[in-house]
This record gives sequence, C-alpha cells and structure tokens, in this order.
Amino acid sequence: MITHRFFYIVFIVLLSLLSLLSCKEDEIKLFNGKPALFVGVKMENNSVIEEDLDSVKNIAFGFSELQEITTNFMIRLQGLPTNNDRPIKIKLGGDATLGKNYIFDSNIVLPAGAHYVLLPCKILRTPDLMDAQKHITLHLVTDDTFDVPVGPGARINITDGIPTEWVNNSLAQYVLGSCRPLKYQFFYDIMGYYDLNDVAYSDLNNTAKYLNRKIEDYNINPDKYDRKYGEPPLDFRFDPFD
Repeated sequence: MITHRFFYIVFIVLLSLLSLLSCKEDEIKLFNGKPALFVGVKMENNSVIEEDLDSVKNIAFGFSELQEITTNFMIRLQGLPTNNDRPIKIKLGGDATLGKNYIFDSNIVLPAGAHYVLLPCKILRTPDLMDAQKHITLHLVTDDTFDVPVGPGARINITDGIPTEWVNNSLAQYVLGSCRPLKYQFFYDIMGYYDLNDVAYSDLNNTAKYLNRKIEDYNINPDKYDRKYGEPPLDFRFDPFD
C-alpha cells in the first residue's frame, strides 16, 4: 500500500532534480571575449589602489615649494588576467613637453596575473608653467590583444602660480565668493586641497562657515599663523558677497 511517506519521498526527489536543473541553467559563464582596457588618473596616490580614479587631475605648484610632483595614471583590465606579461599601446598628447615639463616611461606592460598597472608621471616645475596651464593626455590604443572603449582618455592639467578661479566647481563662487590668490592660499592651507571637483554644494556651505571661523581666529591670533596672510583684519571672507 502506498503511504503518505512514499509520496513525500517522491516529492523531495523531484524537488532536488528541479533544483539541479535550475542551477545548471543559471550557471555563470566565464568571460571569454577579448579583454578591454580603461585608463584614468589617481586623485590621491595613497588611496585604495583601484579607487579614487578620475579622468582629469589638476596640479598647481603655486600652493607649495615643491619642484616636482609624481602622480599616477592607472590602466585597468576588464577581463581575465593571464600567466604572461602583455604590452599595452598608448598615445601621449597635450601641449606639455615630454622631458621638459614631465618624465614618463611609455613602455607599458600589464604584468602576469594583474588587473591593473600604475604609470608614474613625474611633473617638473618649469618657468613656462608660471600663470599658464599645460596639459598631458594619455590615450589607449586598440590592438590584437586589447579592446579600448571610445572616450577622452586621461588628462593631467599642470600650472604654476595660484589659480584665479575656483578649480573644478562652477558653484563655488556662489558660496565662497570671488577667488583671489591670497584667499585661495588660505583655503588650501586650512583645507589641504584646492581641487573642488568632488565637493557638493551643501559641503561648500559648511566649508565656508569653517573657514570664516578660521579668519576670525587669525584676526585675533595672527602670530599663531606666523602672520602668513598679512596684518589683521584680513580683507577677505568666504561668502557670496566677497
């Protein structure tokens, strides 16, 4: 006599078979197409390797006494790494002069087993950068090994002197007010950055309030800042009417 237990066992077996078939259909297919490459510029050299990547980076020597700055382009692989090194074709461009304004090794290799490669670019402080801007572009070139998506590539803008406009943020002037060299130097010294590309509008408001408190502190205790910005009171503030 067929019991309820028999039907239960049959049900469990059928359910297991259906699960196996479903798993088979949903099997993840491994990437087997032609690998592709993407290029960008590291915004911070000490950040997590494959994060903090953008297509454009601005370098201004005017905020420091450094005579050279090394930053990194980075090429990332979309696809599977291999057991052998693979050369990568690139094309450098821009109006900065290789060997004069910057030093860069164009012999690029993606190492065996790697998903990315960092490309150090040493920017040199030269007289022709003073109050002028030059740029370096790096484009990838498609070959038999790698595909390259259509795009602008990666770019580094370089200049000396302090910018007369807030860098990479069209809203900054409506919160921080006009941009002047001494004011921008104060901003950089207090905040530690001058590129406002990733600063949201709400953060600009908080930043302005913080900087104005620092101005008030400077006006009371200028020796604390070695009177770097002149005799108090300072003639600038961070607000739309300045």
